[in-house]
Amino acid sequence: MAEATPTDSPQPDWVLAKLAGTPPSGRSGHTSTCIGRRVVIFGGGGESVYYNDLLALDTGEMRWSSIKSTGKGPEGRAYHSTVRIGSQLFIFGGWKGDKFLNDLYVLSGFTAECKGEFRWSTPTTHGHVTARAYHTSTAVGSSMLVFGGWFTDFCNDLMVLNTLTM
Repeated sequence: MAEATPTDSPQPDWVLAKLAGTPPSGRSGHTSTCIGRRVVIFGGGGESVYYNDLLALDTGEMRWSSIKSTGKGPEGRAYHSTVRIGSQLFIFGGWKGDKFLNDLYVLSGFTAECKGEFRWSTPTTHGHVTARAYHTSTAVGSSMLVFGGWFTDFCNDLMVLNTLTM
């Protein structure tokens, strides 16, 4: 397979990107969120392991780097969801190998350059949302919309979190 940067190929062909830096461990069930020209990867699982690491791929330089943060971050997980609202990433739910999760973590400090001081927090929210994995989340304005997923059966509810009032 040929190696190229994302803009090198005039054809709609899949090519293997040539990357610098240390790539993440092989995994599935992670999230990737675009922030400026960077793609931020969080979590996911491998063979009997669940990650809570944060990595960024700079798509301009095609280089992987690790993101350092402060505060108590989420436990490792897979099949969660992540959205960006303003300068924050919101991470909800997922699967931890033996349990479904319904926690919410916020990572603050993001800019288009992915530079700054990144800090984890666990905001207090009101109302109840069922633990779940394999769901989707979408940011609409200042709200996080969580739809579907799996708990003990398929979920078909839509939960809305107004991030300005939490």
